[in-house]
Amino acid sequence: MFGGVFVTELLRALRQVAALYDELARARRVTTTTPGRDEHLAALAAEHVADVADEADLVAVRRREARRLEGELRDLEARLQERRARKAVVQDLHAAQALTHELAHLQAQRDDLETQIFKAWDDAEAESARLAAVEEASGETVARIADQREDLAVHERQAAAALAEVETELQTALAALPIRVTSKLSRLSARYDNPVSGLAAGGCDACGQMLPQQQAIDADHDRALPVCTGCGRFIVARRGTRRGEWM
Repeated sequence: MFGGVFVTELLRALRQVAALYDELARARRVTTTTPGRDEHLAALAAEHVADVADEADLVAVRRREARRLEGELRDLEARLQERRARKAVVQDLHAAQALTHELAHLQAQRDDLETQIFKAWDDAEAESARLAAVEEASGETVARIADQREDLAVHERQAAAALAEVETELQTALAALPIRVTSKLSRLSARYDNPVSGLAAGGCDACGQMLPQQQAIDADHDRALPVCTGCGRFIVARRGTRRGEWM
């Protein structure tokens, strides 16, 4: 397809073009995927905040229950005092026996309430300890997520800047190629992120289609510019063409 010294210069130019297409694809992926990744991280942070709120609500419920029981105990103590006072002055034997029976019942209720109150406060303290642990863990996680989101934002800004720069550089590089090459690259770039494939193990690095042995040897020694019969990409030996990473 091409021959002589010209093919060497063409292959060198195509390696540069391939590197630019690679960088362009990376920048596009970052600008395309970053909003979704940031949304996912924001949702994850919100879940951790909600977990803390749920645990705090549970602590409040436990404490309200303990205070409710304490209120019941105060009312019961008042009833006990009132019944004791009545018993101290009652003259009727049957009435005194009835009050004795009622006092025993109220005292049993009081003992049961005290047990419930101790358990309620124990539960509240246990929930408070869990809340402290959840707050600490969630706080650390939310801080890490905030750092990740900031890194994503920086990465996205860098990608956006690189995108404009690389697109300009790519157009300049393409303009220096023969028209029949740029026309094919233009058609292929509508289907692939990179219309130029590397040579790998005697075949196309992009789709795996093997080249005839001699054609692969010529491509490896920069004596030919084969076109993959599988995907249609130009195939060049990609060596020493990786650009500096902006990411």
